[in-house]
Amino acid sequence: MARLSNRDIAALFIEMSDLLAIRGGDPHRSRAFYRAARIVENLGQPVEQALAWGVLEKRRGVGEGTVHRLKQMLRTGTCDDLERLRAGLPGIRELLEVRGLGPSTIRRLVQRFRVRNLDDLEMFARSGMLLRLPRMGPEQVHKILSEIDVVRRRGRSRWPLAEAQQAAEEVAEAMRAVAGAGQVMVAGSARRQKAMVGDLDILVGAENATPFIETFTHMDGLESVVQVRNDGASVRLASLQQVDLRVVSFESWGAALHTLTGSKLHNIVLRARANRLRLKISERGVMHRLSGEWLTTGATEDEIFRAVGLAFIPPELRENLGEIDAAADGKLPELINAADLRGDLRVHLAHAGAVEPYAQAARRLGLEYLAVLDDEAGVFDPQRANRMRRAAAKHGVELLCGRKVRVLPDGSLSEDRDVLRRYEWVVGELPGDEKAMGWEATTVRLERAFEHGLIDVLAEPTGRVLGVSKGRPVDLDRVLKAARRGGVALEIGGDPTRMDLDEIGCRQAKDAGNPLTIASTAARPEDLEWSRYALASARRGWLTAGDVLNHQPLNEIQAFRRERLRRWGIAVPRTPVSSPRRGDVEKHHVELHRIVEDRGATPVGSESESRELAERLRRPLDTELIQRLESFLADGADPALEAALALLGDNPLQEAFNLLLQGRA
Repeated sequence: MARLSNRDIAALFIEMSDLLAIRGGDPHRSRAFYRAARIVENLGQPVEQALAWGVLEKRRGVGEGTVHRLKQMLRTGTCDDLERLRAGLPGIRELLEVRGLGPSTIRRLVQRFRVRNLDDLEMFARSGMLLRLPRMGPEQVHKILSEIDVVRRRGRSRWPLAEAQQAAEEVAEAMRAVAGAGQVMVAGSARRQKAMVGDLDILVGAENATPFIETFTHMDGLESVVQVRNDGASVRLASLQQVDLRVVSFESWGAALHTLTGSKLHNIVLRARANRLRLKISERGVMHRLSGEWLTTGATEDEIFRAVGLAFIPPELRENLGEIDAAADGKLPELINAADLRGDLRVHLAHAGAVEPYAQAARRLGLEYLAVLDDEAGVFDPQRANRMRRAAAKHGVELLCGRKVRVLPDGSLSEDRDVLRRYEWVVGELPGDEKAMGWEATTVRLERAFEHGLIDVLAEPTGRVLGVSKGRPVDLDRVLKAARRGGVALEIGGDPTRMDLDEIGCRQAKDAGNPLTIASTAARPEDLEWSRYALASARRGWLTAGDVLNHQPLNEIQAFRRERLRRWGIAVPRTPVSSPRRGDVEKHHVELHRIVEDRGATPVGSESESRELAERLRRPLDTELIQRLESFLADGADPALEAALALLGDNPLQEAFNLLLQGRA
């Protein structure tokens, strides 16, 4: 049996909650199953680990019964209670996919008409028999038939964040074009930047809702209009994704935005806090419960949080995962943002000539360096690398010339050790066959890979594909421990089809002290903007700038790599620099004149001679240069060579040593 993820287990508890409500069981027990689902889904570690450490038993809402069910699920993939509910209500699960049908309505359908599946529901709807139910009119029956058709046609009920945000922004732009539009914003889970998004929510601040509703319900590309209200409407796009529009007054904009952003659990806990303060939070603002006076109408979200004694909580954190207590204690993290990134640590190049468009795109984003994986090169070519560096340097961008390497089933690497040590950044990846290996074998595979000492960062640590695959079976806690031992960072990738590492893994890695990187994973210059999806995962994982390696300058990234290589006893290769600007050459040359004169040595040669010698040093070494470098290391009496070496790095002696090491390899 495949190992269940936390989300798999949470889904089983939600199914139990719904089926119990349909059967008519104890409502308190049904709500307890739902609470257990939320607790499990938002755990910072795998359920089996939380059980082993005794973490779950300490959580409010987790009793002996819940622990027993969890152990059964881990062992068998289900539990006795769920199987009994499924046996008593066969075929009912698909009815829960029909939008607008909650457990209570489905319960009435089962009791009154013995509805067992989607086909039964459609038959009773078309026959007109559903009209016999209380509060069930022709309009409701029509909607049920429409939703049945949607369930049968759609392959999914949620969309990856990138797709959802694009659709939502197109609607938002249409609303901004309407006369009288004030503030227009995407709310809901898309604003919280969840990796998978359901319905879309658009909030408009305006005095008159009518023109917005008219435009909204007549947009191009609609599949249908679901509902029209006084303050908004709901439509279904051609993709079958539902979009809800809400128009509110300017004075209550912030209160409505907070409510519609969610999450539901965050709102519930925040309103409970307000209740203890004898306040009531609603979409219209914050009111004194006793006097009925408005403390604030909530023109901004800040006013809502201040009214209950809290600092502003970023939307990405509003999941009832401790953010309210942190805000009350002044311990909210200052979340990382795009301005904190100084570089992108995984970019794929098709050929060396493609580097300039990437460098231009990087500068537009305010980046200083890129780690480029040159997929065309077979082995590290210093001349090729220097051409790429010079091309990038024209746009003020430095490069790490890197390579991606596959981790083979036995934990070995797909490239020779000597080939990999010549590169300046090595990205390890699993090639996609790990699901056949099982949980333990995949975990051991990664543990062994980190012991080579050659991998700088593990790409796509969980291997998930949004809406397709939940990821590889792996013990993330053990992988994190092995990565710390091996000095390997974990990547938060921006590929919008993956967004891997996810927020739970980010927070787990942060708490464990693992270094993390943010990478766009771009294969085209315009894809460098994908880093925003990696930032979404990082922010939802409570990460600050200090938790991410590429918040640091390039020399710190290089130091991170050198330290790991040193600990594993691997010779540190020379790290060439971009072709220096003329001003830098003059500065180095003048400084070396001063140093040499202080020593009473022979004056340094001309600037052009130093530049010419530096260029020779960047190419494969000839016999004369090797002998000259050996003599320089022996007695240091070669000012011209010292000047040239200073153009390659801050430490001429170290540069000479590295050149000889590389030349003999």
